Amino acid sequence: IGAFVAAANVADANGWKVGGQVTSADGDWSILTNILASGGGVPLDRGGRLSCFVRSPKVATFTLRSDEVLGSRKVTTSTSFRDRVNTIIPSCRQEAQKWEVVAGQAVSVSDWIDDDGGEIRTEEIAFPLVSSYVQAHQLATYWLCDSREFLELEVTAKPRALNVDVGDCIEVEL
Repeated sequence: IGAFVAAANVADANGWKVGGQVTSADGDWSILTNILASGGGVPLDRGGRLSCFVRSPKVATFTLRSDEVLGSRKVTTSTSFRDRVNTIIPSCRQEAQKWEVVAGQAVSVSDWIDDDGGEIRTEEIAFPLVSSYVQAHQLATYWLCDSREFLELEVTAKPRALNVDVGDCIEVEL
């Protein structure tokens, strides 16, 4: 429940709203995914426990020390060049368009386009339960930044590390 409360707080702080129409034909997981996406969230199934991760700035809440790491460690520090995206085209529902999902203005970072050899790598993301271009643009910005700040850490650690949840910001001293 704590992750959903945190998600609601982020949405409230940003003035984000969720609204629209869903049907039972949409499926439970799809509906949950679209509701959470309207507030920058992603649903998680953690061993039968339903939770979520929210795209927002984070503060480290845990430090993993080198003496707590057992055995080998694997660290991947960036998204592969092939998988990098530097431009997002968000779409959302617009009343002026008879509530159809319509593409908004592209969100991009010129430095990242330069880093990618000048090649614009675009992905379209729909926010079907968002009716504000401003909100869709902000959500796309969070998504784009998160997609470039990839870090994967794979270690075997002492039991204290069981306190770390998916999406937590941690400090690692290796």
